[in-house]
Formats: sequence, C-alpha cells, structure tokens
Amino acid sequence: MSFAGEIAQWAVLAGLAFLILGLYRQLGVFLNNSGHSAENLSGPALRKRAPDSLYEAVRDSNSTALDTIVAFVSERCQSCSFLLAEIGRADVTDALGERGFRIVLVARESSPSFIQALRDTGIPLVVDDGTIWSQCNIQFTPFLVRLDEDGRVLQKAVTHDIDHAFV
Repeated sequence: MSFAGEIAQWAVLAGLAFLILGLYRQLGVFLNNSGHSAENLSGPALRKRAPDSLYEAVRDSNSTALDTIVAFVSERCQSCSFLLAEIGRADVTDALGERGFRIVLVARESSPSFIQALRDTGIPLVVDDGTIWSQCNIQFTPFLVRLDEDGRVLQKAVTHDIDHAFV
C-alpha cells in the first residue's frame, strides 16, 4: 500500500469517528428535548397536589417556610452523597432558609447506620417503607421536589446541586 493510500485510510477513519461522535451528541440533545428527561419520567406530576402520603409526611405546621424541598435519597447513590454533603454546609442551608425553603429528606429501606447519619445532619427525615416512593413514582436519585404550603408540586429535578436547582 502506498503512503498516500495509508494517509487516506486514516483520514477516512478519523472522519467516521468524528461523524459518530456528532451523532451521539445529536442523540443526547434530541432525547433531552423530547420530553423524556428523568424529571418528566419520574416524580409526582407538576402543578398537581403531591400524594397525601408525601404531603402528610413532610408537613410541619410550626414551620414558617413558604416552600418545602423534599430530597429523595438512597444509600448507594453517589450523587446523593454529594447532595447530602452540600445540604450539610451551613451556608447552603442558611441561603435556602433565607429564600423561604425548608428541606426534608426522604430515605427508603436503608441501613441503620445510614439512617443515623441522616439524622445527625439535623435535617428533618422521613424513613419510608417504599409507600411514598411508589406513590410519587420516584425512579431516580437524588430526586428533589419543591412543594408549596398546600402540597402542590412546583418544581422537580434530578440533581445533587440543591443550591442552583430551584433558583
């Protein structure tokens, strides 16, 4: 094979690799814009009242917060660890409190050590037997749901970045 033929072969291979990467990018853009994102596939319906099991579990008549951010977390979720570390920072919880938000954690079927670690954060915790998760259709974690004082779902997101999720 000649030197020019070998260069042409590598050029074709590089072009195909570039084309495949472009197709993957377009596929990602298409799937994110087609309404099939994790937020649309999971969680309670937007602008509807949350299931009673969730609303009753997180309701606090003594709270002066305008809205409640419910964070569904699981023990084996790496992003949940990032979320919990962020929630544990005083500046983040203070900033959310100043904006009228109250945070409640909901954990499902976790080990006693994980539950104790969540309790040690000082953030209100609901330990769920799976009822709330199934009624809210939680399929991904960490899943954040913002509820107004009447239990209506205002926003929802799959993210560990609580500070920027509900700006």
